[in-house]
Parts: sequence; structure tokens; C-alpha cells
Amino acid sequence: MLERVIVSREESNAIKGLLILLIALGHNSILSFAWDGCEPVEAYFHRNWLYQFHVYVFFMLPFIYNEQPYRKGNLRKYAVRMLWPYFWICLICLAVSVLIGAPFNGWANLAWTLVSGNIDLLGINIGAQFPWFLMTMFTLMLLKDLYYSLSRSFIRYLLVGIGIGLWILAWSIGYTLPITMESPFSIASAWLLLPVCLSGLWLAKRANLQKSLWWFALVFLSLTTLLWCYYYLFKVHTVGVNLLFFFVMPISAFLLLLSVRNWLAKSKLLIALGKMSLPIYLYHVLIYNAFLMAVKHFHCPPQWADGIAVYVATIAVSYLGAWATMRIPFMQRVLFPLNKK
Repeated sequence: MLERVIVSREESNAIKGLLILLIALGHNSILSFAWDGCEPVEAYFHRNWLYQFHVYVFFMLPFIYNEQPYRKGNLRKYAVRMLWPYFWICLICLAVSVLIGAPFNGWANLAWTLVSGNIDLLGINIGAQFPWFLMTMFTLMLLKDLYYSLSRSFIRYLLVGIGIGLWILAWSIGYTLPITMESPFSIASAWLLLPVCLSGLWLAKRANLQKSLWWFALVFLSLTTLLWCYYYLFKVHTVGVNLLFFFVMPISAFLLLLSVRNWLAKSKLLIALGKMSLPIYLYHVLIYNAFLMAVKHFHCPPQWADGIAVYVATIAVSYLGAWATMRIPFMQRVLFPLNKK
């Protein structure tokens, strides 16, 4: 049996800190879109590139920590850590959406949206898509535990085979973004991610991460170049190629980040952001949109300087909010029980 990939807490937090910066950048429409009048009209390449891997690496990180079978209490632990924040942030987003004039689409639609955690339904029915991450992570962690609880290899292969089958189903139906498949508790999205995460872990165990740094960098740069050609040179978008990029880009980014984890861990800023990555993730979209409304009120269309200022302010305010939350015992118990600062 191959040895585990050892990643320290500081290294893990540094990777998370970098990823949360990339996620906030992707959500910053001033920096990620060309604007016409006062509405974004076309995504820049770097946004499409970021969305190939930045969130997905977050799903892959837990696979390097624990290769243990399901333990008593894991279901409760995952529910408290992920589903509880999922529900309260969804309700906050719904309240904000209704307050700014968006229509309420009915209790039945809301109930199915909350149960499914589907990214598209969340956007339609609560006015925000980002909470999908929490529901999908909850189910993926249970699938991970199930995988490691199975002692027979062929049953494990069956579990992974179902995930591969969902990729084939997504291709046959024509999903350009596979995580948009609807299912209770985002089980389809989580199962789609299972073979990606296990593939990344399998490669990480077999590679000399330090000595392979330049190979990983070359592969990631090559995939980025191919993606640019696919979007802007060939301009022939096919479902199969889209799905291929969504499968291989997270693995490539995951291996590259693991290979530079020692260097990333030298940054106190990244470590600090990584420690607060969950509350920052939940807060930053609301904070960014508040800043965006102010910018649009005074300056339409917004310029790159506006976007940079808003980006820095969003990260700073989100971090301060997260820091305050995790240092006020009552707030931490109410919003993030079981999550340690």
C-alpha cells in the first residue's frame, strides 16, 4: 500500500487561502467581465479558466487527510459543519433577494431547491448560486467514507464506475457543466466529483511531488493554453471537450498546488485566509455585491481600478467578519459549530 501524502495544517491552510483568493476573483464581475453600460456582457478568459478548477480543488483536499472508513458520528459532524451553514446562508440570500425586488417563486420550489442544492435552482430561487458547494461537499464526504468502508476492490470499482457513468450521462444529455445535474442532496454532483478526487489522490501518491514540480507546471500551462485555443482560436465548443477540461484541470491544479505547498506555507497571509476560508466563502459574495451596488451608483460602467479596489475591500471585510465571528463564542456556536478557528 502506498504511503499517504503528508500535508501539514499550515500547508493546507495556505492552499485554501490561495484558492479563496481565486474564488473571490472569479466572483468579482468587474474584473471578470467586459461591461456595456452598467451590465456585464462577456466573460474574460481568466474567469472561464478559474472556473475549471478553483472550487474543485477544495473538494479534493479532504481526500489527502483521511482514508478511513465511516466512523460513528461522521454524519452528524458533516451535517453540522456543512449543512447548517448551507441552510442559514441560503435563507439570508433569499431574504436579500426578496428585499431588492426579486420574485419569490413559491414554497415548493424553495423546498426542492434547498433539498437538492442544485447550482442553477439556487440562482433562480434564492438569488445566489455559491451555497451549492456546501451541499455537494456534505454528500461527497459521505461518499468518501463509503468508498473507504468497502473492503472489496470490485465494489470500490463499482462506486467509481457509477461516477464515470454519470460523466458519460452528462455527455450524452449535453451538459456543458456537469454539476448542474439535479438530484437530492446534490448526490449526482458529488458522485461526479468522486472519480476526479480519487484520480488526483492516486496520482499524488505515485508522483514525487517536489521533483515533479516543473512537470506539473508544464502540464497545467499546456492545459491552460489548450483551453485558450479552444475558446478563442478554434471557437468550436463541444460537450465532450468541455467535460474533459472539467475532469483534468482540477487534477492538474491539485497536483501543482501540492508540489508548491511548502512555498505557499511561507505566506502568513495565505495561512490566515485559509483558516477562515469557510466564513470568507460565505460572506464575500454578499459583501462584494454591496460594494458593486455602490460602485454602479457612482461610476457606470465600472473600470478595472474599481474592480481592484472592490476586490481588496471584499477580501479585507470578509476576513474581518470571519475573524470576528470565530472569536465571539456565541456567534461561532450559532453559525459555525464544530469549526475551529
